[in-house]
Amino acid sequence: MKKVFPQYLDKTLDNFEATTPNLEKAVKVTRNYIDNLKEMKDQGRGITFVGENGVGKTHLACAVLSAVRSPDRDQWLTRKPVSIECIELATWIDLWQETFKLSGEDERYHYISDQLRYVKRVSFLLLDDLGREHESVSGWSNERVFDLLRYRHNRCLPTLITTNIPIENGDAPMDLKRRYSEGMSSFLNGTSVIIEMEGEDYRCAVDR
Repeated sequence: MKKVFPQYLDKTLDNFEATTPNLEKAVKVTRNYIDNLKEMKDQGRGITFVGENGVGKTHLACAVLSAVRSPDRDQWLTRKPVSIECIELATWIDLWQETFKLSGEDERYHYISDQLRYVKRVSFLLLDDLGREHESVSGWSNERVFDLLRYRHNRCLPTLITTNIPIENGDAPMDLKRRYSEGMSSFLNGTSVIIEMEGEDYRCAVDR
């Protein structure tokens, strides 16, 4: 299976509109990640795109996945075939929660369990919109996210992330450290290339 969100199948670095110096830097760092895909894969090092809605986070993330799928990928891949997957983090959490409502003998339960296992073990995973998923009072959903990231990194399976929430934002009311934990914020800083993106909402600009 080799999946990219359908509307992003043709998204590459070359057709990304970098309208600000910040976005030009984002493209440059993303290109460097792509140029070093084998090293990133061997280290299990992911890439995290941080910014407001519409600045192109998912575009750049899918450009990385397109590079993974490129015909010359055999130059850097190991013997195992490479698989990719994109999923909204809210959808991933919803699938987990649905399993609690189903019997272990239910066909739907086994289907969802297979999907969750695939997401956990896929070669390159894009988790879209980190922070948009429902936050459980018990902290269960946050633990599932952190466990997924640690599992994948420990097995050299890079995870790509897009999020509107800053990694660290001083005294602001919300950043990843406050939304999840200081441990997760520290983990991402140590295991992922962080790209902070600033610019005009591209989708609004297109509509005008």
